[in-house]
Amino acid sequence: MTADKFLGMDAADLVIEDVDWLHRGQYIQTRSARHPGERGVTPESATEAAFDPERLVLAPDPASRKGETIRVIGMSRSANRVYVVILLPKDASTVAATGSWWGVNAWEANQRDQRLYTTL
Repeated sequence: MTADKFLGMDAADLVIEDVDWLHRGQYIQTRSARHPGERGVTPESATEAAFDPERLVLAPDPASRKGETIRVIGMSRSANRVYVVILLPKDASTVAATGSWWGVNAWEANQRDQRLYTTL
C-alpha cells in the first residue's frame, strides 16, 4: 500500500538499508516524558520495524508539512510491537542507491495503524 511517489519512486520501491538515530535516538526513548501513558521506543526496535519485510510505507508522510519524510509502519519482532517510524533521507539525491535515512521519530502504532499493517 502506498500513498504516492517520493523522490520519483513508488513508496514500495524505496530502499531502507540504514537508519541513523544519532540526533533523535534519545528523543524517541523518552517519549513517555512528553506523552504520559505512552512508552519510549529504542532506536533498535524502531530500526527493526523500518526493516520489516511486511512494512507499510506511506510516502510522503501524510502528516509532513514539507513532504520530505516518509512514514513506515512495521513490526519489531524483538519488542513484539508495531511501530510508526518517520524517516528523512540523509541525501535525497542518493537515497535510492544507498538507502540511508535519518530516524526522525517513532512511536507505538495506534489501533488504526495496526489495522492498516495487519490488512496488508
